[in-house]
Amino acid sequence: MLLSSGGYEALHDGLSLALSAVALGRPVAILLMGSALYLHVEGHLEQAPVLAAPEVVARRLRDGFARRAGPTLDAMLEDARRLGTRVYACSGAVDLLDLAAERVVERVDEVISLPGLLQRLGPGVVVTRF
Repeated sequence: MLLSSGGYEALHDGLSLALSAVALGRPVAILLMGSALYLHVEGHLEQAPVLAAPEVVARRLRDGFARRAGPTLDAMLEDARRLGTRVYACSGAVDLLDLAAERVVERVDEVISLPGLLQRLGPGVVVTRF
């Protein structure tokens, strides 16, 4: 699964799918790219904005996420890892975002290129992007 959006809704949906799949015994790997990688490395996942249009939808989503008692995005990601999901950082995104390598490796299992991860996972991999 590629998590690249910096939007709260997309991150929530992607992590919900990852948790559901791993709970059903399916192998899951998450590759963080772009805004999602930056927010995770900097410890700001919970500050991801709700990106929806029209504004009435964004407002309803913000209100809904705020009032529900579900887990945070950080907790969802850690739960997925605890259940066996490997979390990777895209090496190209690390370079593009000029992130400090020592900070990145503290927050993910490994830094790897997209082609390298696809090769490692082997044939038959289904890629989903959020």
